[in-house]
Amino acid sequence: MEVKKGKGVTLECKATGNPQPVITWTRKNDLVMAGKKSVESETLTIDETTRHHAGVYICSADNGVGAPITREIALNIMCEYQT
Repeated sequence: MEVKKGKGVTLECKATGNPQPVITWTRKNDLVMAGKKSVESETLTIDETTRHHAGVYICSADNGVGAPITREIALNIMCEYQT
């Protein structure tokens, strides 16, 4: 997924199951949001992106039955660079 620097973005992860899975967001080699290693929510919203938000975000669905299911979303931030 690509987004321009300064724009907002919402990452979405949905899962169904019985019992209903808990959705957790993490980020490879970094914090998800300011000071947080993980966030429990179907959506992860970044209101104003910076180059520091770029990276691979991991969505994990776990309902305690079997192994959690995970998916990765690569977020690229398009920035203007001046020479």
